[in-house]
Amino acid sequence: MSPVLAVVLGTRPEAIKMVPVIAGLRAHPEVVTRVVVSGQHDLSALLDAAGVSVDAHIDAPPAGTLAEGLARATVGVEAVLAADPVDGVVVHGDTTTALGAALAAHYCRVPVAHVEAGLRTHDLWSPWPEEAHRAAIDRLSDLLLAPTEGARALLLAEGADPARIVVTGNPAVDAVRATAARVARRPLASVPGLEALPGVLDGRRLVVWTTHRRENLGPPLRALALAARDVLDARPDVVVAVPVHPNPRVGPVLREVLGDHPRAVLLPPLQHEAFVRLVLASTLVATDSGGVQEEAPSLGRRVVVLRDTTERPEGVAAGLARVAGVTRDGVRQAVLDDLERGLLPDEVVNPYGDGTAGVAIARALAAWVAQSVVDGARGTGQGGA
Repeated sequence: MSPVLAVVLGTRPEAIKMVPVIAGLRAHPEVVTRVVVSGQHDLSALLDAAGVSVDAHIDAPPAGTLAEGLARATVGVEAVLAADPVDGVVVHGDTTTALGAALAAHYCRVPVAHVEAGLRTHDLWSPWPEEAHRAAIDRLSDLLLAPTEGARALLLAEGADPARIVVTGNPAVDAVRATAARVARRPLASVPGLEALPGVLDGRRLVVWTTHRRENLGPPLRALALAARDVLDARPDVVVAVPVHPNPRVGPVLREVLGDHPRAVLLPPLQHEAFVRLVLASTLVATDSGGVQEEAPSLGRRVVVLRDTTERPEGVAAGLARVAGVTRDGVRQAVLDDLERGLLPDEVVNPYGDGTAGVAIARALAAWVAQSVVDGARGTGQGGA
């Protein structure tokens, strides 16, 4: 019988990055790939557009506390594994879904592979709760797919077995390059969500500004919004575009601080294609997102990181990003300085990969799950602890 992998997806960023991996697995017909969706985000449109069919849905919506979401994800994935045993479970990143799936697989004695292993800030409160999630997933995983040599070094420093680590690059680069190739020539006015931009831009430079992290909610978010307004007041030749995250604690602050400024454009939540087109129209990206720290340099844009720490230090070391913190003055000055530096030079080497990570990860997964079957299945027993 062919070995079976369950790829568990929960959020849009997970799905965007894992689509190249799922595509890569199609080149390995000796492995059966099942896609499991947790319901943490609605992934139907994204996966349909990518031609990815879903084999199992569980009910782990984002409502409720973090603990409730983790419990729903863990129990839901455990039920899927009990109903349809697999030889390996693949998770990505640091989400509640990824941690729940890794725990469920561990409880069912099914090997776990972790895509994007080894990222660390060494501060459990930044990013919160993702720093703890990612470290726990790595500890539960049998195969650690590290995006960079730096991530591999961190895993080794924590005592991980070198034989369990494969450096692959990050599939975020694959995904964003493929999307950019599709949308680069589309007029902004024709892209859903970006229709208002052309009239405001009128030859001005564009800064894309995204902020939504839990640790930035409250006073830090207000400081970041005020910093964006300060940039606009200091530079009449600049427009700031802000995709407003659906979290109800984000929109009111952004609208209060920026809503009446003629060169602040508050956008609805954007699909990935629209966001990539927005970045391609920009000079600079300011963000507290982890994934955008990889995507923007892959599109030739510098990043100002709106956080006190980053688990992606390779971009900072390469001069592609700077960590500005979350103070109003510090962020304002960092953005103004990087506006003067302009776009990244064409010759800059992307430390996050060359766009072939999906193929490399799929190859590693196929070899790993085949070896797991040879070594003997662990089964899906549900012993008590």
